[in-house]
Amino acid sequence: MATKRFEMRLDDKLRRKAEKASALLGRNSLTEYVVRLLEADVERVISEHESFSVREDIFTQFMAACEQPAKPNAKLQSAFARYKEQGFK
Repeated sequence: MATKRFEMRLDDKLRRKAEKASALLGRNSLTEYVVRLLEADVERVISEHESFSVREDIFTQFMAACEQPAKPNAKLQSAFARYKEQGFK
């Protein structure tokens, strides 16, 4: 059971359209319609931002680079030295 409130402002045109869509889908209220939209969309958005896919050849190159990394160049060594100086943990 939902216990938290969520307020939003809509212009009249959008509210009327949303109410019509809600009724067409047989929802009991505009709130139910919006909650169902959120439930469907949050999973998609989170999934898209927490994972990604790459072609197999790119993945193979990535894994090879991880298994045999190149030696640090001067810029990387300089960045690491600054990192240590600033006390990051």
